[in-house]
Amino acid sequence: MVPHTMTPRARLLLTLLSFTWLMPIGTSCSKDTREGSGASAQGTPTATQGTSLPVQVMPGLEVSSPAEAAAALTREWRSPYALRKGKLPARRERKLRRCTDLDGVEVNDVDVTVTQEFHAFQMKAIQCLALRRVARAQPSRVSHVRDVLTMQAPGDVLPAALAAAFSDEDVAGLAQAARVGRSWRDFDKALQFEEAPNGAHWRELLVQSESDEGYLQWWATGDFNADGYEDVLVFRSLGATGGTIADLAAFVLTRTQPKGVLQVLERLR
Repeated sequence: MVPHTMTPRARLLLTLLSFTWLMPIGTSCSKDTREGSGASAQGTPTATQGTSLPVQVMPGLEVSSPAEAAAALTREWRSPYALRKGKLPARRERKLRRCTDLDGVEVNDVDVTVTQEFHAFQMKAIQCLALRRVARAQPSRVSHVRDVLTMQAPGDVLPAALAAAFSDEDVAGLAQAARVGRSWRDFDKALQFEEAPNGAHWRELLVQSESDEGYLQWWATGDFNADGYEDVLVFRSLGATGGTIADLAAFVLTRTQPKGVLQVLERLR
């Protein structure tokens, strides 16, 4: 548990550091490769029909291309997980060593004993789902999403679905907001963003609201549903202010017109 006396920024940084030991062996890119990926992500191509926009992967996902994402799915992690006793009894292999071992496994099937470890495994599972999407992503013809990547306060274009959901009541409220196309800022008037330390490279923003705080990290762009339009993959982690409850999820978002709130194609959690 992170001490409540720490500042929100310090608590966020400690949370980020707690995930680093979970990354797959050998997935870290060289400094030149990672910085090159970040630089390409900062471009904002004009959305024109017939343009081939390549898939781009941001440093936060720890791979730099769809090919690397595909390879990372079968690479062993530094530390394996185990299934809980009695969970998925038909599975003879009880150890989880790589992303492909998570097929058919839910977070509650895994033997984790403390809140921090639970959230760390949840983060790992979300990363694996994201790697699968990136590995299958295609170049796109039209982009109406790349300008969002450079916004310092994207709350007016991000959908309300990105708000934290800590209860069934929260889930119901967000579902209603999604049906009417409300933005995150429409749903949460106290929403604020701030660039994270080294955020320009990591494509990351700190998120602060009245009752929760966390961070948002852009992970990749590409055509994830084969419709020709560029989509964006974003991860966000939000926790209740002064508490340990957290909501971690990644989203595939898209927009088929130059303006307006992005739509959720898929939620990964």
